[in-house]
Amino acid sequence: MIRSAETFGGGLQALLVALWLALLPAASVHAAEAASAGGGDWLTATVERLDAVASADIAAAPNIPAALAQLWRSIDARGSALGAFADFGWLALFAAVALAAERLVGQLLSRRRRRALRSASDAPNLLGFIALLAADLAGVAVFVAVLFHARSYLLAATGISAAALQLSVGVLIRWRAAMLVLRLVLRPDVPSARLAMVADAEARRLARVLSALILAINVTVGLSRYAPTIGLAPGLLHLVRLCAGMVSWGLIAVAIVRARGAGEALI
Repeated sequence: MIRSAETFGGGLQALLVALWLALLPAASVHAAEAASAGGGDWLTATVERLDAVASADIAAAPNIPAALAQLWRSIDARGSALGAFADFGWLALFAAVALAAERLVGQLLSRRRRRALRSASDAPNLLGFIALLAADLAGVAVFVAVLFHARSYLLAATGISAAALQLSVGVLIRWRAAMLVLRLVLRPDVPSARLAMVADAEARRLARVLSALILAINVTVGLSRYAPTIGLAPGLLHLVRLCAGMVSWGLIAVAIVRARGAGEALI
């Protein structure tokens, strides 16, 4: 395990060096422009600052596994790694219940409209789109209500920390809010109300893939905001947030590439 941590740290050091070398030319260009305008002192200070940041990041890289372990243990109010697994399980259970309640309410409120649209007895119109959107909004409202009701229970009955619970609730709510827009465009179960003209199978597949990517992006962004609350050293905190940002942008790039066909069909 120590050897794998060292391998991980070494690979991360190499990645940071590569990023440093990639960013240095751009920084040098801006510095040179400032120097030509009489900012020689600014050039020196900028290069020294960038060098200090890069050196601190590279020096902190071997501590990333320990920081991730600390981040995981912070989920539990007692600092227990096993307790964090249990807390995560309870949170996943209540999120699944809230998601089921959202879908049940949305399906019940839009059942007649969906049946009419599927049977082609009702041509798609603005009123139909608004009715489906209202049902989706009601479902998300139920999702939020279940989460807020479960929050007090989770704090009292489990060992999850208040900060981790607040982060998790925020991530889940942003995920479902983003899915409102995605559902409005794709409508996997109502082809006649679909804004992006893609096949039914592709709409269902794309909805699942983008849902997972959106959730993952929200998690990584949430972790970068949560990391300052657990007492990491400044250099290590900067490195953790840098890694989280790189993962987030990578996931965003994957989502854009995957949704390109639907975007072209929508336009």
